[in-house]
Amino acid sequence: MTSFLEAGDSSPVIVCGNPRSGTRMHANILNTHPDIVITDEFHAIEQSRAMLSEFRRNCLLKKFPRGKVLPRQTYLAKMIWLTYSVDRIAERGATAKIIGNKTPQIERKYKILENIFRNAPPKYVYCLRSAPKVLRSVKNLSNLRWNRDSIETNLKRYIKSVECLEEMQAAFPARVCVSVLDHLAPGTPNSVFFAPVFDFIGVELDDAIRADLDTMGAQNTMDAVKKITGRQDDATVELTEEELNYIVTLPRYTEIKEKYNLKY
Repeated sequence: MTSFLEAGDSSPVIVCGNPRSGTRMHANILNTHPDIVITDEFHAIEQSRAMLSEFRRNCLLKKFPRGKVLPRQTYLAKMIWLTYSVDRIAERGATAKIIGNKTPQIERKYKILENIFRNAPPKYVYCLRSAPKVLRSVKNLSNLRWNRDSIETNLKRYIKSVECLEEMQAAFPARVCVSVLDHLAPGTPNSVFFAPVFDFIGVELDDAIRADLDTMGAQNTMDAVKKITGRQDDATVELTEEELNYIVTLPRYTEIKEKYNLKY
């Protein structure tokens, strides 16, 4: 059995990307592995950093030499994630070898994560889908904050997220894995499509885990979210021709689409 302190000292896995880009699916897929626990969404990263800094300054540095402080800061940061998660996720943190977090758009604050985990630099799994697919989905889900904003505003957010990805790829390419759900062809087993993500994290898949993966269907679909929010009877709203044309003809998005081979 792996102790929490042993897992606490490993590099965390950050599942990130734009909303409706497959972050939940990737978290659920990764959580099928007994050595991995991906915790629930946690957006209060700045408040967390402030609390960790105060605890480090007022407590840890008064008791431990500097070389011993950073690992304990890492343990505490992961404990915050686990404490904020539902019971079934939090309980798995006691035995998992790798503890991570899934929060859409957290890549925009990757420098804070780099600071918090500077003794065990994070590995980032960036989930990517085409902008039309993302913004069509957002348009239909009233529970999302983006739902209240214009296509122009949301496309700027989408592009900013991808630009953060590009910054991370330039700064530490070996610690970034881009997983493009647009490339998941119908009929492809999950154990095949997601194998590169597990390889990137550094864990092996045995036959039992592969079988579990291949029984999992689509995760967090638009219909499922509509049902949760009580809007399952609402008709699906498509992007207008004007909205779609705005997205696909924007030069910056065209660059992104071609660079990552995005499809719609």
